[in-house]
Amino acid sequence: MKNWFQIITIVSLLLACNKDSLRIKGRDNPLDSNFRAPHVEIRTSGDLTCVEMNSSIEVQWAKTNIDASLISPEAWVIRNGKKLQQITDEDFLGDRGNIRVNIASFGFDHLDNFQLFIIQSVSGRTWVDSIPNGPIVIYNKMEAPVFSAIQLKNSTAKSLSLTFDVFELGQTPVSEIGICYGLNVNPSISDLKISFPIPYFNKQILSTEIKDLIANKEYHFRVYSKKTSSVTYSRNRSFFTALPNKPTVSDPSSGSITSNSITVSSTIQDDGGGEIRETGFLYNTTGAPGLQDIKVLSALNGLSFTSTFMNLQPSTKYYVAAYAKNDGGTSIGNPVSITTAEKPCLISQGTTGTDYTIQIPQKSSFKPGETISISMTSPVYAFKQASSVILYDGDSPVNNYGTWLVFNNNSREFILPSTLKYSSCYNFRIVYYSDIYVTSRFTVNP
Repeated sequence: MKNWFQIITIVSLLLACNKDSLRIKGRDNPLDSNFRAPHVEIRTSGDLTCVEMNSSIEVQWAKTNIDASLISPEAWVIRNGKKLQQITDEDFLGDRGNIRVNIASFGFDHLDNFQLFIIQSVSGRTWVDSIPNGPIVIYNKMEAPVFSAIQLKNSTAKSLSLTFDVFELGQTPVSEIGICYGLNVNPSISDLKISFPIPYFNKQILSTEIKDLIANKEYHFRVYSKKTSSVTYSRNRSFFTALPNKPTVSDPSSGSITSNSITVSSTIQDDGGGEIRETGFLYNTTGAPGLQDIKVLSALNGLSFTSTFMNLQPSTKYYVAAYAKNDGGTSIGNPVSITTAEKPCLISQGTTGTDYTIQIPQKSSFKPGETISISMTSPVYAFKQASSVILYDGDSPVNNYGTWLVFNNNSREFILPSTLKYSSCYNFRIVYYSDIYVTSRFTVNP
């Protein structure tokens, strides 16, 4: 089917390149700043968007500036941006007049189109005035119906509102008119479709909203019509649904919490009208996590997603937020704080010696790099030297301070390593010959 609904614009004239093509140089004369182009207004007595091929039309013209003279005016029938035939029975001597066009004389085919231009030229420059609602579509009543191009009225992420005109139904009754659509070019009635209720009549405007679409997708549409058992289609038109809004997610809820792991879950509250591309969680220890922080991807299961964070620090507050991404962007939900459990303290070694009592300062916690004084007291003996001194986290050795360490006045100071991580299970073990002395456990909180 010919592209009968394509609007012939001035731009198409600029692109024409043969000797019969129009070349529009401008609407003002650059050689004379006081020169005003004597434009012509072309009026029609009715709707000339679509006419029968064996008819004739008449239009009225009038100068918009009666003080200016028309410059070599010519009336032309234009098809596809090229001069088809000049209308010579109008002299343009007055300020207004009529132009009659015998459509049958041109031998147009069904769904051909043309435009009527009044052209003025001077010094290689051209002025063009035309029927404002052109081009005019030619139809054969025996081959109707004829429809305008489908036009887009409104686009959302999930719907497209469309409209088109019924120009001419023709002489044979039409049983059904509708729009078929899909993701592929040239959809048919075997694809998705909507039909309009009867009755149908000429000059009718039909509109509909196509719903439940996917955001940011190109959909293809054609008008179809049924006459008895035959189906005809208009040319394919395509439109995009709008980008979706950003999705929204629920606040994370915590599940299992251990000293080094947290399990969290969230749900999609609103997909924003688009397909969810990615979900997961963000976390840090400072608050309000963003995309620059630690990200843990999590696959959707329905509308829910769950993740477990591993290798965390015990007794530490983490800030966690869920996020989701679609074609409209990424949204981050409200952060919540979750504190890991305290690390289980397992100290299997106890004190075996009986001659001394080992003591450290009683504090709620120490800092890495802080100095701790260890005392070895006895009512009978002085403690002068330790065979070895080792710092443990539970039963795991952390730092060996050396052997045969001298104690002054039964005590000695030891500096905690600056790299210590949080634990409430630190303890010193002092070996004195075959005896072992173990301090009470203490906490180091960086």
